[in-house]
Amino acid sequence: MTNELKIGRVTFPVCTQADGRHVAWWKEGSRRRRATATSMDKLKARLQRIAAQLLSGELDAAQLDTGDHRAYLAARTALSPFHIPVDLAAREYAAARELLGDIALLDAVRFYKRHAGVEIIERAVKAVVLEFLQSQTSENLSASYRKQCRQDLARFAAAVGEKLCSEITAADIETFVDATGHERRDGEQRVFVPSSGSRRNQVRGTVVTLFKFARERKYLLADRRTQADAVKRRKAVGAGKPVWTPALLRRALECTLEHEREWLPWLAISALTNMRTGAILQLDWSDFHWQAGLIEVAATRSKVSSRFVVRITPALTSWLELWRHARGPVMANKRIADFTGRLRSVYGLPYQKNVLRHSWISYRLAECGQIEVVADEANTSAKKIRSNYRQIKTVTGEMVTKELAEKWLRIQPEHGTNIVQASFAL
Repeated sequence: MTNELKIGRVTFPVCTQADGRHVAWWKEGSRRRRATATSMDKLKARLQRIAAQLLSGELDAAQLDTGDHRAYLAARTALSPFHIPVDLAAREYAAARELLGDIALLDAVRFYKRHAGVEIIERAVKAVVLEFLQSQTSENLSASYRKQCRQDLARFAAAVGEKLCSEITAADIETFVDATGHERRDGEQRVFVPSSGSRRNQVRGTVVTLFKFARERKYLLADRRTQADAVKRRKAVGAGKPVWTPALLRRALECTLEHEREWLPWLAISALTNMRTGAILQLDWSDFHWQAGLIEVAATRSKVSSRFVVRITPALTSWLELWRHARGPVMANKRIADFTGRLRSVYGLPYQKNVLRHSWISYRLAECGQIEVVADEANTSAKKIRSNYRQIKTVTGEMVTKELAEKWLRIQPEHGTNIVQASFAL
């Protein structure tokens, strides 16, 4: 009589012969194999070793019971074109399902093919940064913007190390953006001072631009939000930085005229027009159309990459009279930091970065009261003017008023008999 002996998931047919020996059998490929023992205990011990070998894949799966046999053969047949062992395929499938949860693996693969396919190119962040910076040289971008991109993206590439662009997460970018700042000495220690919300938004914007570039180059999935887009903008509190008084500006202009004359054009243009320092440093005296009362700024010298013109006011004309017939670059020396450092240390003036531009915008807004007009003149957004330049005070605590604006915007040298007033109106 034939019985069955089940060991684990393997079932063996077993019978007892007339001489008392116990026999079990199984199939190995097309061959039928059997094991014989004088006692059932000895047979079970031998079959346990055979079952362990079957379950570990050391013997052909054809020896398994009927259900396992069919499943194994079907799996092996399906995998044969790819030369992948059944056990490896099973482990990879289990790992994928653990990550996907209730999502079918086939659905996930179809989604990947639809959004990426074979077109995505793996590229390290450092390489993408280099490509991006090289691509900027052929575009009409200001030198100051290119410099800012170069510095911020060099720090970003160093922060993420050897990671691929496709491996960067929103959390990586958030960590980098939040680390934007500088150190200052506090007694014997150096303390980290985080940058303002506006500065961190600027850094975030640069990384967003980098990732859009990477998507265009097929280093990231097409038609998808990048991880940089997922990083939220920081809350940028209105700057509200105090501005100079007309008296401080007069002192700066007169000290510069007397002791630092080569820097007077930069100081006067910065304080009495809407121009940014980056554009002033690229100006040539041929850009000054004195009779028309205009300065022409080419698109290549503009931060916003568009041509614009600036009014030469009577006040600016009076301070630049000595350069009325000058030729060549307006600023041959471009080391602004050296000069502004002397304004603080030698002349005792409370100079801070962009304080002259902030002052001009504040006084111009107080004079005309039209946010959109000032925003257009300053090549910035009305939103920024509205949030940063209303209710501004001077460094002495005075509110910026129309009366102070009159003094700032029409400031002229107190001495000198050869000053020629311009014939056009403000």
